[in-house]
Amino acid sequence: MTNRYFNVLTPDQAIFDGVNKLNSGSDAVYRGMLAGWPSGGSLGTSTGSAPYGQFYDYLRNEEYVATEDLGDYLDGKEVGVVTGKYLSLCGPDCFAAGSIPSVGAKLYAGTAGLLDVNQNWDGAASIGKVVGHYTVADAAGAGSFSAAQCLMDLPVL
Repeated sequence: MTNRYFNVLTPDQAIFDGVNKLNSGSDAVYRGMLAGWPSGGSLGTSTGSAPYGQFYDYLRNEEYVATEDLGDYLDGKEVGVVTGKYLSLCGPDCFAAGSIPSVGAKLYAGTAGLLDVNQNWDGAASIGKVVGHYTVADAAGAGSFSAAQCLMDLPVL
């Protein structure tokens, strides 16, 4: 995931939940991926039609990690999730297609915790909509990429 960009633009409207623990043995869990309860009472990457929110955790001061994979350093620990109705910027790697959808596209839960424009499960509710496109500077300073501004509405109840 080269453009694994995710940022909440309206934090005052979002709900930040940091009380649920990440599933033991979780792997390839990144900020912006959809969170759900695949087994037991611990959070993992959403694999169903009703995600709880999006992973939104930063490195903690006491953590010394060399990866962005939340599963590598928060395995079995509390993990931050953003939920509610909020605006976010999502890079291409947050989407199943690997590119940002067109403005106006409805968003659904995809497989492997990614956002999708396709309804993968019959009767699955839309969890968001693309409302704009923005250019985001690359963290390395080597250029920029496009990100989708998304109006999200989670969880699906």
